[in-house]
Amino acid sequence: PIYGNLLKLTNSGTGLKDGRLLHLETGAISSITETAHTGNGNGNDFGVGGAVFDITANDLESGQILRVIANSMTSANMVELLSTTEHMGTDGKIINIDVTRATVGTIIDMKAPLLQGGTLIDISAAALTTGKILDLSDNAALTTGKLLHMKTTSNTASNPVLIEFDNMDVGIGMNISVPALTTGH
Repeated sequence: PIYGNLLKLTNSGTGLKDGRLLHLETGAISSITETAHTGNGNGNDFGVGGAVFDITANDLESGQILRVIANSMTSANMVELLSTTEHMGTDGKIINIDVTRATVGTIIDMKAPLLQGGTLIDISAAALTTGKILDLSDNAALTTGKLLHMKTTSNTASNPVLIEFDNMDVGIGMNISVPALTTGH
């Protein structure tokens, strides 16, 4: 249809405390075939394989493919991804964003223009011992771009970048390595 809804589920009650308006469940063990996600860049390879929930909109050029609106939130989570798996392998990902052919644009855009307190991004990995919380290490083509750009225009900022190693008593707190530097700082 050009206008209207192909499928519309409505719950007019205000007391949904247990249950769901839409519940999808499967007993499938795997939803990926051997040829799925080949990444050959032809734009059609992502449709190979299966999924418990799949939205395909290959012809959409503007607008939204998925939109979630919750204007009365106070303590709810707008999107919640949960897993209790103890068997996740090194190839497993809770969120996988694969944009193989884009050459310009923004992949993730977060805006909170009125946020004054709180945290825009909170990353926690309290048990991490040998891994990385953030990895920005695969770029080999950088010229005038930035691996990391932090900036404030505030004239009252007292401590805009804070790095703490409270219990570290052996090792190197911060190491910046530029082995091929010939000029500059």
